[in-house]
Amino acid sequence: MRKISLIIIFALFSIYSFSIVKNYKEIKYPPLKVPEKVTPEKIELNNGLTVLILEDHELPVVSGEIMFHAGSVCDPDGKEGLSELFSNVLRTGGNSLMNGDEMDEFLEGTASSIEASSDDTSISVSFDCLKENFPKVFDLFVATLTSPEFEQQKIEIAKAQMKAMIVRRNDDPKAIARRVFSRRIYGLTSPFSKQAELATVSAITREDLIAYREKYFCGKNAVMYIYGDFNAKEVKKLLKDKLAKSLKTGEKAQLPSKIKPEKSGIYFVQREGVTQSNIVFGNLVKMKKDNPDYPAAVIFSRILGGGFSSRFMKTIRRDMGLSYSPHAYIYAPYNYYGFFMGAINTRLNATGKVIETALSIIKDIQENGVTEEELKQVKDEFLNSYVFQFDSKEKQIAKVAYYTFYGYPVDFNERFFNAVKKVTNEDIKRVANKYIDLNNLTIAVVGDSSKFDMPLTKFGKVYPVDVTIPGLKEMQMKRMQMMKMMKEKMKKKGEKVKKHKVLKKKKMEKIKQKTSSK
Repeated sequence: MRKISLIIIFALFSIYSFSIVKNYKEIKYPPLKVPEKVTPEKIELNNGLTVLILEDHELPVVSGEIMFHAGSVCDPDGKEGLSELFSNVLRTGGNSLMNGDEMDEFLEGTASSIEASSDDTSISVSFDCLKENFPKVFDLFVATLTSPEFEQQKIEIAKAQMKAMIVRRNDDPKAIARRVFSRRIYGLTSPFSKQAELATVSAITREDLIAYREKYFCGKNAVMYIYGDFNAKEVKKLLKDKLAKSLKTGEKAQLPSKIKPEKSGIYFVQREGVTQSNIVFGNLVKMKKDNPDYPAAVIFSRILGGGFSSRFMKTIRRDMGLSYSPHAYIYAPYNYYGFFMGAINTRLNATGKVIETALSIIKDIQENGVTEEELKQVKDEFLNSYVFQFDSKEKQIAKVAYYTFYGYPVDFNERFFNAVKKVTNEDIKRVANKYIDLNNLTIAVVGDSSKFDMPLTKFGKVYPVDVTIPGLKEMQMKRMQMMKMMKEKMKKKGEKVKKHKVLKKKKMEKIKQKTSSK
């Protein structure tokens, strides 16, 4: 019986073995299934606010987000950091319904959230809650937008946190290199290079925050979406009764967009005591996401420096062992020009060699293009992963809201998806030559030049960069003086206490003597 069982098992195993495909390339995959498309209802309130609504009863949750055209490009000169401080305090500073601490307690107790954030060209406020808490959370959301309190105590806390970040911004050489690079790419006088400093954060007042909200928080300057378990008819009434009446109409903000790159060359920051060089290089790219070359730029970026199978990773990491995570890509925002950027960190005595190698890899693609195998592999990888950006209804409505906000067609993702499928080797070669100028690169290097393998002048004119934080020494001196004053004050207090104890002891001895004499 046991022998028969073994024969049957062997026979089944043999059949299974013959069914296995010997070459992985022969495996046939079913066509990629694109997630079902959803179409949110679009309405415009009396105050000009565009709202996208999608009712979905799958889960008992409701979420939403409103985006305003604003951001750090709008920070006034001398008050850089205003947008960041505004988004930090907008929610934590309370509103006409609850103060900041009460909101913290309510939101935490109901597993809800209301959050604000900002970037270069926008400020967004979002909410998320269970269906049962939606009416109350929505009231707080509206009050946050229309009647924030900006409590002074919360402003001071947020300022202290921002200043702490400024003080520490030179701790990471990698961050220094990226900051030096981006500010030279857009130009030091560009609104895209605005940088908060200790003095500018100190200069911001509560009145500045109130004026900022008044200027940018208006219906025509925003797009909103709301998604989840609700009745769409009731939500539309809620929006009209509460948000349309309390948020003014206003106008769409015209954001500053000046870009004037600094001279190309090597921008060098000397850092003694470090063991590695941090290198960031590239150039301004006149491309936004709606550029016809954007799909090819995305695939080019993946092939050049976008993962473990990229040319940067294969050559610089695997073959040469000079860097752990070299990468490169073309960055294209929605509403302003982006850049090409490569970033590599390596040992000091390989700095020049790494730069040479990276540039030669780019040059090879510019001259010879890429292989069909590379192109097919990267396109398949990208397309197979891209659908996960839209694998839920909430992700889809959020994307449609972003497209509406930035003036893109609502089916932009489908157009982009189909365009990626059509990218050819010639497209990759053309994009590499059109958008990367190897003769006029901006290269930021942070490291110890005394240990470099070759002078940086080999790659262009070197411009030393001083990254000293303005006002830091004065702040440290003031802090030291305060510590000294506190120490002296404590010393005097200690001496006073000691003197008091001595007097008390003498007094007690006198009392004791009088008592004993009686």
